[in-house]
Amino acid sequence: MVPFGKWLQRLRQDAKGEFLQGGEAACANALLLPGGTIRRGVCRMAGWLSWLLPAAASGWVVYHLVIRFYQGTQGKAQFLGLDYAIHSGLLILLCWLLPWLLQRKLVPTLSESVAQALRAGTRAGLARIEEQGAAALAVALDSRANCLSGVKAIRDELSERMKALTTKLPWSR
Repeated sequence: MVPFGKWLQRLRQDAKGEFLQGGEAACANALLLPGGTIRRGVCRMAGWLSWLLPAAASGWVVYHLVIRFYQGTQGKAQFLGLDYAIHSGLLILLCWLLPWLLQRKLVPTLSESVAQALRAGTRAGLARIEEQGAAALAVALDSRANCLSGVKAIRDELSERMKALTTKLPWSR
């Protein structure tokens, strides 16, 4: 374990900072912009529609009311009855209720956003630690290969010297 000690120690020191940095950055972004871009856009659009659709429906109801009242005073058509009033009220209510419910359902909660950000930050932090571990292992393996080639060179040189030494000794003749 000694040959790998310094690389693993460096990895251990850097891992905590990398892991915390990834989680903090993800949480900060989640708190600034909760939910996804599409979700925020649809929520904003539902907010606009919750007042635009009832206003448009009210305009349509008033237009037809005025037209039918005018036609009724001229004797060309009958006046509108209670059914028209009930159906018009229901139309306006639905035009308000549907976008309001959609907006209420799509508003991102902070706890959900932070939990999602922590999961993403954890995955990113672990991926960075894994990359650093692989890099440290590659450096250690290169160092090991250099050490092994050095040991082999020393062994080969010693074996050549031993051969040369055995030929120079007087009793080896």
